[in-house]
Amino acid sequence: MHSQKYQLACLTLALTAALPLPAQIDEILVTAQMREQPVEEVPVAVTSFDRKFMQLHRVNSLEALGDATPGLIIQEQSPNNPGYVIRGISTDEGSPVDAARISVFLNGADISRNRASLVEMHDIARVEVVKGPQATLFGTAASGGAISISTSLPEREFGGRLRLEAGNFGYRRIEGMATGGNQTWQGRLAFLASDREG
Repeated sequence: MHSQKYQLACLTLALTAALPLPAQIDEILVTAQMREQPVEEVPVAVTSFDRKFMQLHRVNSLEALGDATPGLIIQEQSPNNPGYVIRGISTDEGSPVDAARISVFLNGADISRNRASLVEMHDIARVEVVKGPQATLFGTAASGGAISISTSLPEREFGGRLRLEAGNFGYRRIEGMATGGNQTWQGRLAFLASDREG
């Protein structure tokens, strides 16, 4: 009996030793405090997604961003009126003049008014969702939290991408981008068009 246990323990040890070591985890950098720093050094609750994650998990709309982020609900109530909820704090005022309780930033510019904060999640470099009161860094409107969206920057190397999709009810989507330049200037053109019947 003891011999069988000893053999089983040796076999388990040998199999464990033969397994490959886990891959090195990339350092996650965030700009939640208006400067780039490792996420473990930020003293607030922040969820960050990069372009690779969003492409892999098809985070291509605000509602999909809400599905991927714990504590965040985003409802596109109409084509120009999204509703944001972070940890139970809502922005459902509906008035275009009311200050939002959740700040939304696009490339550092405040687009928090409900009528202006609907952003197409296309060619995005990074999204950060900062939870809890953030008035010090994001202004008094960020009593419930803040969402910071950064679009991709131009690159010196020429490159591009094109994606076509089709589905039921006449669904069609085309998206792409082109970038390039030299040491002096770079440019980036991103485009998206989608349509669905009904």
